[in-house]
Amino acid sequence: MYRLFLALLVGFFVALWIVQNNPLVEQKISSSVLSALNKAWGASIHVKRVRLNLFTCTLFLEQGIIVDNDKQTTQWSFDRARIYISPFAYWYKKKAHLYITIDNVTASTGVCSDGIDVVGHVKKIIRPPIEKQPISLRSIMLRNFDVTALVGSTPVRVLLHGFLEFKKTDPLGDYVKKSSRVGTLAITNMDVFVGQRICIKQARGLCHFKKNVLTHRWGFTCEHEIPFCILDPVKSFIVKGQWDDALKEVQLKESGSDAPLLTCSVLKDAYLSLKGSLAASRLVALYSFLTESTYCSTINVNECYSIIDVRYPLQPVGGGVSGLLGLRKVSFAGTFFDAFDCTITSCEQGIVRAALSGSRDGKMIASGALVWDFMQHQGSLVAKNAAPISSKEAHSGTSNAMVSGVVIKPEQCKIALHVSKDGGVHGNYALAVAHVYKGIALSTQGSFEQRNKEFLIQGKTGAGTYHATLALDPHLHIRSIDYCEQDQRVIDLAVDEQDDYTLRGNIYFSCFRSFLDQSMSRLMLGGDKVCMHVTLDQKDLMHMRGSCVLHGGKIYIPDTRNLIEGCSTAFEYDYAQRLFMLNNFMLTFCKGSIDSQRVTLRFDDAWNLSMVHAPFSINNLFINWKRDFFGVFYGNFLFNKLPDNDMHVTGLAVVKKALLKDNIFSQGASIGFSGAVGRVLPIKENIKVDVRIISEQPIKARTDTLETYASLDLRVRYAQGNNVMQLPSIAGTVSLDRGQLKFLRNTLTIEYGKIHFIENQFNDPMIDLIASNRINKYIVTLQATGSLEKPTIMLESNPALTEEQVVGLLLSGSENARLQTDLFAMLEQNLHNIVLGSKDKLPKATTFLQTLTRPFKYVQITPDFTDQSGRGGIKGTLSVNVSDQVYAQIQKNFNLQEDFSAQVEYFLADDVSLKAVKDQRGELGAEVEVRLKF
Repeated sequence: MYRLFLALLVGFFVALWIVQNNPLVEQKISSSVLSALNKAWGASIHVKRVRLNLFTCTLFLEQGIIVDNDKQTTQWSFDRARIYISPFAYWYKKKAHLYITIDNVTASTGVCSDGIDVVGHVKKIIRPPIEKQPISLRSIMLRNFDVTALVGSTPVRVLLHGFLEFKKTDPLGDYVKKSSRVGTLAITNMDVFVGQRICIKQARGLCHFKKNVLTHRWGFTCEHEIPFCILDPVKSFIVKGQWDDALKEVQLKESGSDAPLLTCSVLKDAYLSLKGSLAASRLVALYSFLTESTYCSTINVNECYSIIDVRYPLQPVGGGVSGLLGLRKVSFAGTFFDAFDCTITSCEQGIVRAALSGSRDGKMIASGALVWDFMQHQGSLVAKNAAPISSKEAHSGTSNAMVSGVVIKPEQCKIALHVSKDGGVHGNYALAVAHVYKGIALSTQGSFEQRNKEFLIQGKTGAGTYHATLALDPHLHIRSIDYCEQDQRVIDLAVDEQDDYTLRGNIYFSCFRSFLDQSMSRLMLGGDKVCMHVTLDQKDLMHMRGSCVLHGGKIYIPDTRNLIEGCSTAFEYDYAQRLFMLNNFMLTFCKGSIDSQRVTLRFDDAWNLSMVHAPFSINNLFINWKRDFFGVFYGNFLFNKLPDNDMHVTGLAVVKKALLKDNIFSQGASIGFSGAVGRVLPIKENIKVDVRIISEQPIKARTDTLETYASLDLRVRYAQGNNVMQLPSIAGTVSLDRGQLKFLRNTLTIEYGKIHFIENQFNDPMIDLIASNRINKYIVTLQATGSLEKPTIMLESNPALTEEQVVGLLLSGSENARLQTDLFAMLEQNLHNIVLGSKDKLPKATTFLQTLTRPFKYVQITPDFTDQSGRGGIKGTLSVNVSDQVYAQIQKNFNLQEDFSAQVEYFLADDVSLKAVKDQRGELGAEVEVRLKF
């Protein structure tokens, strides 16, 4: 019996081996199985090679292609497939149970409004058969995927190492007679590409699927670690959740954090809820990735983040979509919002209505409304500002618009936008910009429209009309801009015919006239012919280049006669780094020039100047100050500012030639541009100056009181902080050589003169002066040493005279003059030089009385009836202040002959004065004061 049984078994296996190697049998069985799968899956299966193993009841397929019969564009292929057929199930239930394993799946699919085509194809594979069929799919496992979906014209490719398995489980017992279906998605490594760009790299995780046999609904639990490169190139995210009858919730977390970024869940009232918060930088990165926009990816959103709280009804009855989409800490176009919200107010029949609002410090500053029809794919947007907006106020939240100079009043910025079914955009706008000092400076309104791949803008202002054309493809750039005032074109810019991105043309000065102060506009000489020729390369909006050149006019600088004849520069602008560069900057004057190889300016997120590096060279520049000072300068200056630091100005200025005809610090003089230029370009930044000033040749000074040569070697330091100007700090020397000091009709020759400026003692320099000359038969010598505040002054003569005689000799030319008796005679004798010594005034009177009565308002007699001296009597004071240069005072007791005092002070210039004094005791004194003013 054992031998017979063994013989039968060996014969059976031999026969089975002979049968499975028969091509006809192999073809018959494989065709039957594939035909059954084609019918069950609604697809066509084509394989290159089939092998049958009857010993293991397994069918092996190689290099197969499966095409969906309903959608021929959905097809997938595999390298190998293993189909196991359970013989026991076939004998017992007369139905073949199949267990399929497919390796290295390559698929391509399309994406339409109904979803992804391959998803519907997979559903047909794993769903139970509608009618009785001789086969039953018990398990299917797909290992390793390479799936490409065409979204529009952009391919999305998924490379997945792992497996996806769906299988039927045994019945749960007598109560549930039907078997359940479960699935598993195990990802070892997954990369996702959009086009040629990677958006997910090396993701991994596990997901379990299960179908409820009672409700026939699928549920899943998942936990995946997904590095979304498009959201954050460094950090990875965790997707974890459970979605079944017990709990419907999926969360997106940042790796290492317990707080969810986004939570998607189903509420008890059958609403789908999406809540969370994402950094706006991640949303911008996602949008720029999907739209391939290089502009959006460089938007600096700082600390801005999004707020999402939306509910969507899962049942057709009940309320519609509601919720909030918001942004916090938003800075857009120079305007700062604490919050910008889109509140959904209603959703009926596919039409969503929402209210828009922007607020700061709890107050609304912008409002609007949004209507969108999801069925017709069209909608509209209306918005306006609800509060004043200025550049300073927009960032800091303050109401100080004086810094920017302009402000947009409430409801003066409006826009209405409409989107049609075909995707076209059109609308209108209105804008009024008010100048803080002059009221409305610019008011404009117009319309815009999208035509094909161009955006047309037109409008009008109070002075003229304008048109602009913007191209949208391949990226946003300007095609043309023209602006006309009184039928005269003042802006004329258009792209070159040979280069679609280079904008060329002229901007005429009359375009800017309305924005400038009247006194400032008069500085531009040349009329309406003055223009700036502009070239702008728009190939890369994130890094634009161009040039501008002044044509047809000159610019007048107040208080000088050296006009600006030309201005030219090339420029670059890097939007991502907020960097502005001027290359080969040249400012040409009638005499001399100022140039720089590169000026670099960097701005922070609020468009405040944060970094400056500007080296300038001055080349033989002629300076003329009020026709009193003429000079030629050359040297180098550096304007430098680092972030969070003050502006520093350092440099060297060399005076090549100079002539001083009068004191430039005389009455009415002021330093700096205090007129229109000062108002247009206010200095608000803290600034520190450290400049050395030297003279190549001695400066010639020739005034009514002084004629000499001065050599300079000074270091000037200055600081301004918090709008508080500090006194300059000067260190160095001023040497006087070969000059004359004039005392009325007499002069003293300067033999030696030097002024030492000590740091932090600007008002008290050290002086050292020796001057002498022969007057009549006397050699008079003046020596002044010490500090300016407390000088030591000596008057000597040879032959020797008393101090009173020396002063009288200097003032009147005679040693016999007495201050008490000859004061009026000396004043009359030297009236031309003392009172009217200016080169611009000539005397009309030759007598003391005639000259003195003409400016009579400067003479004052003050009686004093008190006995302050204890000597009794009536005392009076006669003050003569004919001009700012001469001051004389006489005090006299009319009862006492000898009680007499006199004082004469003569301002040789604002920085040099001489004072002669005789007191009541008859003692004479003299003082010489030297001052410097800046």
